[in-house]
This record gives sequence, C-alpha cells and structure tokens, in this order.
Amino acid sequence: MERIYTDEDAKPEALKGATIAVIGYGSQGRAHARNLRDSGFNVIVGARPGGAAGKKAEADGFHVVSPADAAREAQLVALLTPDMSHREVYARDIEPNLSAGDTLLVAHNIDIAPRVAPLRIGDVVEYHGEYAWNPKGGVVHWTHRDPSGVHESGWLRHGGQTFQ
Repeated sequence: MERIYTDEDAKPEALKGATIAVIGYGSQGRAHARNLRDSGFNVIVGARPGGAAGKKAEADGFHVVSPADAAREAQLVALLTPDMSHREVYARDIEPNLSAGDTLLVAHNIDIAPRVAPLRIGDVVEYHGEYAWNPKGGVVHWTHRDPSGVHESGWLRHGGQTFQ
C-alpha cells in the first residue's frame, strides 16, 4: 500500500534552528531559498564567488558563501544547480563536507550515481528504499550514504546492474 504525504505530514519545526544551504541560485535555487527564508528558516546560498548567481543572491539579501562552505555549515543541503553539474558539485563541494545526520536534497535527476538505462514497457526495476506515489507520478527515495550507519543504504537494480 502506497503512502501519500500531505501538508499534515510536514513537520517544519524539525528544521527550526538548522541552517539550510541552497547550492545554486538559478530559477529553482532562487525560488526555494526565498520561500524557505520567507517561511522563517535560516538559509545560506552556495554559489561561485563573484559569479552572477551569487551577486543576485546577495542582492536578494542572502549570505553567500562557496558551495563547499555552504555544505559544511548546513544541516540540510539542497543541490539545485543545473543537472549536468550535479556529479561534479557533489563530489567536489558537498560529499566531503557532509556530516553524520545531515540531509541532502537533490532536485531534478539523480546524477550522483550512473543513470539507469532507458526503461521499456515490461522492464523490471528492483529497489531498496521508499516509494512515494500520487496521481502526478512516483519517486523512489533512498539514503545514498549515511556515515553514522543509522540509515541503511538504498539501491536500484535494472538490467543486471545495481546503482547505489
């Protein structure tokens, strides 16, 4: 039986007092950062020093630091850069700076791991994680790596290949 999450399931108090890092300040990053700040959360923006995105974030009133520093300072890191940069930004700036208990949100594609080959009707995809579905579609959530070992690592398996 699938579980459908609604507003009543949200517990925003879990983020009170935490620092939220928004990495990337394009359309997604700007919208998320402003929404979170306007909802009362402590938000910092990780952007390239001197870049256009960082300047826009500063003009919008955000404290801007490098993506690595943002990941180091935050308890929740939202990776909202263009999809094609996810793997590089994650490996260089985020992964080395996450601490046990931190949360990483990756929007758009999951570009940290190799991509699953194009799916065809009838293909079987196995997974270890949590599947959430609503009338707009479904998504598999899994813990990529928890240094503390509290959450079991998840995976997808397709065509004889396992993605972790």
